[in-house]
Order: sequence, then structure tokens, then C-alpha cells
Amino acid sequence: MDALGYDYACGEVLVGPAADCVEFGGMPQYLTDGTELWDDVLSQAELDLICGVYAPPEGESSKPSKTICLLTKRSDHPQEFSWWPKTTVWRGCGLDVGYWSIDCETWYTVRRDAILANDNKVGRLRNSTQWRNSLKFVRKRSQLVLSETRAFSNALLH
Repeated sequence: MDALGYDYACGEVLVGPAADCVEFGGMPQYLTDGTELWDDVLSQAELDLICGVYAPPEGESSKPSKTICLLTKRSDHPQEFSWWPKTTVWRGCGLDVGYWSIDCETWYTVRRDAILANDNKVGRLRNSTQWRNSLKFVRKRSQLVLSETRAFSNALLH
């Protein structure tokens, strides 16, 4: 939302899914009363773009490229690095409580500021393993909060 501007982004969200989401890809959800809801779906390439994923060009040697594309130290196979965790890493991490919480916003703000300040410790590119390790700090507590929230919601709705 920083790139788009808060007012613009909120306005776009409130408008709802694009009219062509059914034709070009969407995610249907069916409520218990039979109501059908559709929402836009992002492709993997779009998700990678949002997360700032970098991968080395094919045939690149095992030394780091000048364009911030890096390779693993163990082999000549490329490894992806990103500025933000990919959705596969975010799901189930310590901050994933099912909604964007104050803790998520604080983490995002600190990370964004570190990237903008060229902080090579906090604001550096990370691979999936590094992301998993850095986001695991409150996982057990977050999973407990999430399961208690779901149990309370189910009890309230039924």
C-alpha cells in the first residue's frame, strides 16, 4: 500500500473483485446459505513480484551476480531470494494469525525502514530457509491464539 497510497488502495479494495475475475481466474467461496462469492486471484509471477523475488539467470556461475541475484553455496543450482517472505513461508509463521495484526504492521514497518536505510542485517535479501527461521520467533503463541480464536468464533456462530 505504500507504493499505491493508502487512500487509493483502500478505495480499490472496497470496490471488490474485478469484473473479469471469473473469466481470467478467480477464487470462488460458497457460504452455507448458498451465496457464491468471487475474488481475484494473483498468479505466482504476480506474488513473486510483490515479494521482490530474485533468482539468478540460467547458466550463471556460482559467484554472486552484480544484479543482486545469488546462488546457493552448496551447489550451482539457483536459489531464490526475496525482500519479503513468499506466501508459502508466511502461512504458518509466527505472525500468521489469520489477519493483519498490530504485530504484523510493526514487523512490516521495521523491515521496510531497514530496507530503505540499506541495513544489511535486518533489511537484506533472504532465502526461504532464512525467512522461516526469522519468522518463527512467536509461532507457538500465534498458533495458540489462532486456534483459540477459531474455537471462540465457532462457538459464537453455532
